[in-house]
Amino acid sequence: MSFGSDVARFNGRASSNMDIVVRRATFELSSMLVRKTAVDTGLLRSNWHLAQDKAPEGTQPIGTSPALEQSQKLNAGTVAYLVNNLPYAMAIMEYGHSKQTPVAAARTSVMQIQAMVNTFVRALP
Repeated sequence: MSFGSDVARFNGRASSNMDIVVRRATFELSSMLVRKTAVDTGLLRSNWHLAQDKAPEGTQPIGTSPALEQSQKLNAGTVAYLVNNLPYAMAIMEYGHSKQTPVAAARTSVMQIQAMVNTFVRALP
């Protein structure tokens, strides 16, 4: 084993571990937001989108969960966009326009995820 191959192996493992943490944290954040989202018809819950490097556009039909599926495709070092494109999403998720969703639901979820990330990193092999 040479020093160069040891460094290359370390870099590969570190990169893989970062991807794991990013995917897990994004999945957890997506899950938290979906669970906190008010349900009337289900449309608001179905419209959490996740994309890498470019904000997603459009809306989804009821019964889909694109954010949860997309979280497993993310890589560390890229920008992830987690959005809900429905025009009333901000009023419900952040400003208390629904009794089913706590005020500032998205902001508090983002704050909670940092503690989870620390736990995920400590659990890496």
